[in-house]
Amino acid sequence: MGTIKERISKLKTKITKDSKLDENEKKKFVTGVAKGIEEEYKKVKETKGKEEAIKTVVEMITEKITDPELKDVLKSLMSELLAELKENTAVPVNDVAPNLVEAASEKKINPIPLYEGVAEVTSDDKLLEIIQEGDIPLEHKNVLVGGITDGDVKKQAIADLKTEEELKKENADLEELKKIYAKCEDIPDSGLEIMIRELNTDLNNDSLKNAVYHILAKKMVSNSVKFGYTSLYTATKIIPIDEMYADSIENIAQEEYDKMLEVQSEPTDFVFEKNILRKEVMQTLVNEIIEVYRSTGKFVILSNDRMKNLDYAGQTEFIRIIEESLGKRLTKMQEKDVRAQMAGIVVDNAKIIEFEDRVITVNKQRRENICDLGIQLAEDERLYNTVLYAEDTGMIKKLAEMPKEYRMRCMDIISQALDKELAQFLKKENSKTDNISSQSNPMKEEQENSDTGR
Repeated sequence: MGTIKERISKLKTKITKDSKLDENEKKKFVTGVAKGIEEEYKKVKETKGKEEAIKTVVEMITEKITDPELKDVLKSLMSELLAELKENTAVPVNDVAPNLVEAASEKKINPIPLYEGVAEVTSDDKLLEIIQEGDIPLEHKNVLVGGITDGDVKKQAIADLKTEEELKKENADLEELKKIYAKCEDIPDSGLEIMIRELNTDLNNDSLKNAVYHILAKKMVSNSVKFGYTSLYTATKIIPIDEMYADSIENIAQEEYDKMLEVQSEPTDFVFEKNILRKEVMQTLVNEIIEVYRSTGKFVILSNDRMKNLDYAGQTEFIRIIEESLGKRLTKMQEKDVRAQMAGIVVDNAKIIEFEDRVITVNKQRRENICDLGIQLAEDERLYNTVLYAEDTGMIKKLAEMPKEYRMRCMDIISQALDKELAQFLKKENSKTDNISSQSNPMKEEQENSDTGR
């Protein structure tokens, strides 16, 4: 058989003589190399563990691709070799890929064929991880992006790529922000705003945004301790209040306050309280929501992960701040709308207002019944879809026109016609809604009264 190196030398000679290498010979060679790597991987794994075995595989491949006598052959077969390792050996190529990419990047060669092979056999999530965390040149990251098949993952990977100029600007901005952070306590609010704005830094960049957050938080804590106010208003000119709420600026401020306490030598009458800043942030956010409401008649709330994770009590606190700032209680429908938007459910306010206007004209008892049923329908998707189907097919209208005993008989007929699970559901709901359905339709009665002049 000969060593791997001898087999590669023979193959190289054959490639030189015949560019159209026989596919069977190529396959045989690739399989042999892959088996040799697998044997070494298993041996090292048994004695030293998986991590050392992965390092061994990386060393074997990078050693061969950098060997002047062998690299041309391996370059032409790298994709085939990695595919063979993935499909027909115990070598975990997905785990090897990050180490292989990093090691190849350090070699004084052009490792593009290796990157192309890695891109073909590595999972999309792992490729994204390498692109985001790997310390490799931009052109190599672009090769890896080409191997991503999932559209959303590829979009994220492209967004994470930065040009050399962008990286240079980012690093320069971070250095300037460090300098501003060091002296921000002694800079007037307006001056601090100007200094940050003049940098024209990219606040979509997490590292830069985090640096700005810590400057603003440190300044707010300093002002709170020295003067008893936070200067949140100045901060909102740099980062919108909804983003500061979403990113929990009060937690960042608490970090800065803890740092201040570690070095503070003299006692002070003023302290920083995280909960007070949290309420101030919420109040400022509510003020913007109310400003839109007063000009449009609609509550528009941009939901975020923090809002979506609020429990019922947290939502209620937010609603109470809205009511206090507005000077009046929200209607049931408005409150339902606000809670839905906070949970990330988009609601058409115009349709809610239209429904509310129609319901408000009926008598109190029926109005309360309609509201109670509406809440049931809003919270129970299955009930809502069932009622919607009954409405679309005309069943509700026909049932409303029948005496109660006929309605009950029709429900039995429906139950027998449907599958067992849905039949049980309808019988259960019938007992709950009988009081409502046994009354004449309030909308219909209102229309009849209008038609007869009553």
